[in-house]
Formats: sequence, structure tokens, C-alpha cells
Amino acid sequence: VYVMDVSDVQTGSRWKVRRRFREFYELQEKCVSLRPSVSTLDFPMRRPTLTESISVVHTRKVMLNKYLRRLAGQSVRRPPASKAGRPGRRACPSLHR
Repeated sequence: VYVMDVSDVQTGSRWKVRRRFREFYELQEKCVSLRPSVSTLDFPMRRPTLTESISVVHTRKVMLNKYLRRLAGQSVRRPPASKAGRPGRRACPSLHR
């Protein structure tokens, strides 16, 4: 399980997000399907191993941190749902279920 510290610079709110690597991988896949340019961001390799070394976990942690910072800096929005004038909403799913 990876634990990420998240902070909202506008409000000063802080919280922790605990997720398995698989959930970050699914987030990345959904964001790429909504906005293909997200695929250019470096995302750690998904290695199907039964045991992972400390160095693999540390490397993934560093790469996930960089990836999430870059992803947060992009505007990932879907176009308006209809002609009824509803604005687009955040398309990239949040890390919380």
C-alpha cells in the first residue's frame, strides 16, 4: 500500500491517500482513455511479481509522486455532456472511491 500526502494549496487542507499500486494504474488507464496526451507522462512499470524488493517499491513511490504531480498540473476535463449548457466536469477520477 502506498500512502500519499495530499494538500490543497488554496485552502491549506491536508489528508493522506492510501492506495494499492493497482489503483494508481487504473487511474492512469482511465485518464489516458479520456485524454491520450496523459500517456506521455512517465508512469512506473507494472511488474507482476509475487514479492517486490524494497528498491522496486521505493522507485515506484518516487515515480508515482512525480506522475501524480504532473497529472495534477494538467487540465483533464471532458467536453460538455450535452447542448443544454452543462459545463464540462473533472473527467479524471479522484483517488478516493
